[in-house]
Amino acid sequence: MWEDLNIFAPPNHPVPFFGELVGQSNCDRTYFQSRRESDVTVLEYVVSGCGTVKVNGNTYTVKTGDVYLLPLFSNHTYHSCSDEPWIKYFINVRGDLPSILIRAYQLELSYVFHAPQTQELFFKLYDIAKQPLDEAFRQEQFTLCFHNILIRLRNCINMPQEGNEAALIKSLIDNTPNKLYSIEDLASRFNRSKDFIIKVFQKQYHITPHAYIIQVKIEIAKQLLLNTSLHIEDIAYLIGYQNPEYFSNLFKYRCGVSPRNFRNQKNRPESTNNK
Repeated sequence: MWEDLNIFAPPNHPVPFFGELVGQSNCDRTYFQSRRESDVTVLEYVVSGCGTVKVNGNTYTVKTGDVYLLPLFSNHTYHSCSDEPWIKYFINVRGDLPSILIRAYQLELSYVFHAPQTQELFFKLYDIAKQPLDEAFRQEQFTLCFHNILIRLRNCINMPQEGNEAALIKSLIDNTPNKLYSIEDLASRFNRSKDFIIKVFQKQYHITPHAYIIQVKIEIAKQLLLNTSLHIEDIAYLIGYQNPEYFSNLFKYRCGVSPRNFRNQKNRPESTNNK
């Protein structure tokens, strides 16, 4: 077998996200990896061939177009399952942010996804790793790519059964946090009136679709503000707002502080009153 590894030295202080390793493997039948209580989060994309992945007691066969997720602190093994070369791209990341995003997108109970639509993002990660870039910029690009991969994996999770329209609407909103749907968009997508969309959603979830869309986006923005160094403009784009100023004003209206001040609060020492 052969591997092309790009390993990056960790920073001198703890950070919420750090892309430690990006690479490509061409594995023969002897290939085998094992981690117990893994100290990294791993994402791997299968270009060709097949392998066997065991995560926390669950066993899967992965093939071309599949992505498998190996979460932080998981027990896992993976190995080739045929004489055919098993070719894959992978990224190992450290920090708390990957686990936060995995939970936010409800991916923590799914380990394998058929997601050929993520191939370009893994290729992009590999390309970024090979380029002579400023390290801070490289890590920022790693964070963006990793986040976009998780969004596409979320889209792979099975939708609710047809007929439960409120759940279908909610699933669409949850699965595509980078989209900014209007009531008109939802009505057109589900071939229903605007009044029906609002009524059925509010009846089941006690919130309007519009308010829920904003709620989902604000919660993701909070996590990205607290756990990444992404520019506020980039966070706005990631959650579907093309106008960063509008996003900032909306965030302040909903949270009582601007995105910048919200981010700064985590580093602000608690004040003490002298008696």
